[in-house]
Amino acid sequence: MEFDKWLNECLVSIEDQNGPNAVKLLFNVQVTNSPHNKANLKSAISQVINRGFRQDPESIERWTNFFTNHTLGKNFRNKKFEHFRDAYKELLVILEKEIEDVWFHTIIQKYSKVLFSEGNKASKLDEVFNCYRKLMGLCQMCKPPNQFRAFGLYHVLIMSFKVLFRLNKLQSCPSLLRAVESEHAKLPPISQFPKAHQVEFKYYQGRFCIYEQEFEKAEQCLDYAFRRCHSGSIRNKRILLLYLVPVKLWRGKFPTPQLLSKYKLPELETLMTYLKQGNVGAYSSQLTAYQDKFIQQGTFIMMEMLKLLAYRNLFKRTHFVLDSFQVPLSNFLKALQVSGVSEMDMPELECVLSNLIYKGWVKGYVSSTKKVLVLSKQNPFPKLN
Repeated sequence: MEFDKWLNECLVSIEDQNGPNAVKLLFNVQVTNSPHNKANLKSAISQVINRGFRQDPESIERWTNFFTNHTLGKNFRNKKFEHFRDAYKELLVILEKEIEDVWFHTIIQKYSKVLFSEGNKASKLDEVFNCYRKLMGLCQMCKPPNQFRAFGLYHVLIMSFKVLFRLNKLQSCPSLLRAVESEHAKLPPISQFPKAHQVEFKYYQGRFCIYEQEFEKAEQCLDYAFRRCHSGSIRNKRILLLYLVPVKLWRGKFPTPQLLSKYKLPELETLMTYLKQGNVGAYSSQLTAYQDKFIQQGTFIMMEMLKLLAYRNLFKRTHFVLDSFQVPLSNFLKALQVSGVSEMDMPELECVLSNLIYKGWVKGYVSSTKKVLVLSKQNPFPKLN
């Protein structure tokens, strides 16, 4: 499409408040014959905008700067991020000074995603996060926020989570969550927003709760996201299960093999089998085999923590075999050797048992002098919660 025609159609879409069409023109249309010199480009854009699109000189300058930077970003790949970043900043000024309608969110939302993509390629996600913080501040300016600002706030929080997880700066997440969880936020419940936003927000919130080891809340968030995720989105449901399954295992809830098979999660299915059996050695070997994958997903620490559940189930089976409420620790060491764990000594065993007792997964106490685990006669291995 010729540059002049493209620019005029963009301006018409904005005047008509047609966000989807404006996005299509900005990002999905090949533009030809645009001036490559910045001064000439800015002059050509300013002339078109001056033909009645805007009367206010400051508004004309803002829109001219936006289209200039946007066009330069499309024309010059080596500076694409810098130009798109500057165009995004102009959009935020336009949001602050001129437009506060829901249709404009379509453009902001698309530009936020493009900025993340280009910032990731250019290794400048810190700058992207600073832009998001500016948008977040604009969305929080009035209390309670109107529909546009509330919608925009949830969206920019999701994008900010993506940046922080990519940069591995999760310590900044609490400040983001306070924007929606604080009693002063006065936001509508997330259930009033599009399901895609609900799923994505709860996904990141759940992952952060795993990082904070708040497993009950993590299960609630990820369960919420999984139930509302579109039934046809197999890939997204599979990603959710990568985090939801370990959380459920930690809380003693074992998903069916059919579920794991449906979403092609054989590594979790195998690990779950070893957990049930109390096969500590096999679980450790399998965990080592998938270590790089779990580290990349951010679930390795949790999968390592789940080894404690394998110990519990092994000790539970040992107790049932011996049919005694006073189990010599030497019997647990023999059971561990059978399970493929030969390097554990008595002090390490006592430490594992103490952790199990502290967590409430085993009821009883360890007699260090007699080297015996004395179990409660009432429900010595209580249900996990």
